[in-house]
Amino acid sequence: MNIERCEDLIDWTRQAHSRLSQCLSEGADERGESLAKMLMVYLAQHEQELTGTIARIKEHADPRAL
Repeated sequence: MNIERCEDLIDWTRQAHSRLSQCLSEGADERGESLAKMLMVYLAQHEQELTGTIARIKEHADPRAL
């Protein structure tokens, strides 16, 4: 990804957290061990929360600042 503006960096970061959440969720589905699965589910939820937080930051930011 070519990052030229601060807005591009915010988008890239949001996408990275979203993808990480997806990967953790998929990995948790494949785990039979309860502790590993619980940890992966927790981390996936945390990454999803970060995705939402980053989206809200961009939504409320001044476009001139981005």
